[in-house]
Amino acid sequence: MADYSKDIINVLEQFPEGLPIRAIAKYVYNKKNSFFDKADLEEVKKNVTNFLVSRSRSRNSSIVRTEKRGVYKLERRVPKTGEQPLNLKF
Repeated sequence: MADYSKDIINVLEQFPEGLPIRAIAKYVYNKKNSFFDKADLEEVKKNVTNFLVSRSRSRNSSIVRTEKRGVYKLERRVPKTGEQPLNLKF
């Protein structure tokens, strides 16, 4: 199983209102597919779905489900303290 977590977090950071699973999976698929590396779209969808569902179940996770079915976003506030988390970009 490939690790797509960085790509998933990256695309969710770009869309603070959230994205549906199919759009996230398509982004990751396009990011991983190249002339030398071939990724299977169905496997990418399955891995992205598993990652998002498992991470969103935890109360302390930064990935949350929205009111819309199948749409996930990054939580901007830390649940316990209510403070803004630091985002460092290099």
